[in-house]
Amino acid sequence: MDLYYEDKVTGAYDVASTQAGAFGGSMLRDYARLEGEALTRKLGQRAKLAPWLEFEWVDAELPHHEAVGQVVLHAVSETNRRLQWDASESVLVSVLTTEADTREYGGYCVDKVPYDKICLPRSACSHPERLAHVVAHEAAHVVVLNTAQKVAPQWLDEGIACLMEGRDAATASARLTSHDAWRAAFQMGGAFEVDRRDPTETPGVTAAYDEATVLASYLHSLKGDEGLVELLKWMAPKLNLGFVFKRLARMDPVDMALRQVYGFGQRELFAKVRGGPR
Repeated sequence: MDLYYEDKVTGAYDVASTQAGAFGGSMLRDYARLEGEALTRKLGQRAKLAPWLEFEWVDAELPHHEAVGQVVLHAVSETNRRLQWDASESVLVSVLTTEADTREYGGYCVDKVPYDKICLPRSACSHPERLAHVVAHEAAHVVVLNTAQKVAPQWLDEGIACLMEGRDAATASARLTSHDAWRAAFQMGGAFEVDRRDPTETPGVTAAYDEATVLASYLHSLKGDEGLVELLKWMAPKLNLGFVFKRLARMDPVDMALRQVYGFGQRELFAKVRGGPR
C-alpha cells in the first residue's frame, strides 16, 4: 500500500499479486483497483495537459485521446475556477484500461504522492458530456481534500462533487422524500463506504448521493460557490487562538465552520433540508 500511495502501481501489483486473498479477502476491492491501475500503467502513455495536470491512457483503447484530454482539461479547470483552487497540488487523470471497467462502479480519486490521482473508467469516455460530469465530480474531490485538509465530512465532500457535476437537487429531493430515505449526519459516512458493485447496495448509495446533493445545494443557494469555499477553508486546521481553543474544547470543526459561515450547525442544516423535525 505504501507503493500504491506513491503511485508506483506496477511495483505494488507485483508485491500484492501473490497475496490478494489475504486477510479473509477483505482487501480484494483494493487489489482490484491496484490491478486496474497497474495494467493501465504497463499498457499506457502519459502526457501533460497543463503544468499541473497529467493525462494517462491506453492508446489502443482510446484512439480519440486528444479530444478526451481536452474535455478533461476544461472540466478540471472549470471546477478549480468555481472552487477558487490554485492548482498548487498536481493531478494525474488516468483512463483505466477496459479490463478494469467491470471492477469499479465509477471514477474515483486517491490522495497520492507526489500528486492526487483521478481514475476514470473507459466507459466514461463514451460521450463528452458524460465525461465532463464525471471529471468535474472527481476534480471537486481534489479541491475539497486540499482546501479543507481532510477535515470535510463525506456528505459535504460528495455533495460539493455532485454540485460541480451538475446533479439536479429537485429530483434528488423528490426521490428521498418518496422513499423516506433521509439519514442523520452520523449515518452518512457509512452509506458511501459499501461495495458499489453489489446491486443490493445500489438504493442506499443512490439515496446517500441524493441527500449529499440536496444538502450542498441548499448551502449553495444561500451563498453560492463562495460560501462553500469559505466553509472548506474554515474547516482546515488554523493557527489562531480561537480555533485552537475550540478544538481543545472538543468542538466539532464541521459545526464550527458551518456556524461561522452560515449561522447554524450540522444538526440544524439536516433539519432545514429535510423540512424540519416531524
